[in-house]
Amino acid sequence: MKSKPFVTYVCNTFNRKHLLKNLLRSFVECNQYSGEFEWIITDYGSTDGTRVFLDEFCAMNSWCKRIFLSEEKILNELEQLGRSPSTQRKKSHVMFGHARNTARKAGKAIELNGLFVEIADDHQFIMKHDWITDAVNVLNDLEADGVVNISSIIYRALPSYKIAKHNNETYPVSKTKSGVEYFVAKHKHYDDYHIQPASSYVEIGDYMEVAKLDEDSSLLASWKAGDDVANHYVDYLKRTKAKAMTKVFLKIPYAYDFPNDDHKAYNVEHDNLIMKPQSMQRMIRSSKNFDAMISSEQLRYIIG
Repeated sequence: MKSKPFVTYVCNTFNRKHLLKNLLRSFVECNQYSGEFEWIITDYGSTDGTRVFLDEFCAMNSWCKRIFLSEEKILNELEQLGRSPSTQRKKSHVMFGHARNTARKAGKAIELNGLFVEIADDHQFIMKHDWITDAVNVLNDLEADGVVNISSIIYRALPSYKIAKHNNETYPVSKTKSGVEYFVAKHKHYDDYHIQPASSYVEIGDYMEVAKLDEDSSLLASWKAGDDVANHYVDYLKRTKAKAMTKVFLKIPYAYDFPNDDHKAYNVEHDNLIMKPQSMQRMIRSSKNFDAMISSEQLRYIIG
């Protein structure tokens, strides 16, 4: 991959303006990538002022585009097809797959053979750094070793219990010529929030959209039966495994994933970032004490 690929950030949001504002503020403060990039943010019906905020933010930042979707319209379509979601969780799955495909096709990464960065509205960047160049170095390092199908490079801190799960077991640490440390996953082939070559998305295909499933497909039968694993994430896990694609963890995280049980505590307007960005040098010094990916808990310790 070329050294400065075009980057499309993809973010889906709904009624979490406080967290979305924090995410975008942290990006502005931490991003040091000199290449071209864009953000595509989809909202499927927020009523908390998110849409007004996005109108104003995008007007001031030409690199940010918003797409306003209608949850009601999508759910009405599914009702007419006899495919209505049976739970709130399944309704979220419906919107998530549709929003992701919509955003990726509205962006330029596919056309320009660039990168997608999939990020949630409850994430925050915590390091002033050029994480895109780090990811490119890892991609080129793996390609030199004959690994060409990369589904996802994980750039955020995960809770320690997720890192310790058997399906997240990794091979020993590797290091690029520029010193970027990373771990290649042994078992799992995909993760939802990632840095991903646009070519990988094209190869894997669109995320599952319930309205577009073939009438005689087993996935649709599972959906109608109320099976909770009939969703875009599990479907992508199966597809990337079938293609023997590779999942990679960066040792040093560049973003933090707020625990869900913390959301209510953060449901306020913020004049400052929730977690102050750290310098790359401090993170590198601290990482020498750990022999695996830095977890959310370790990150909190480092930041203090």
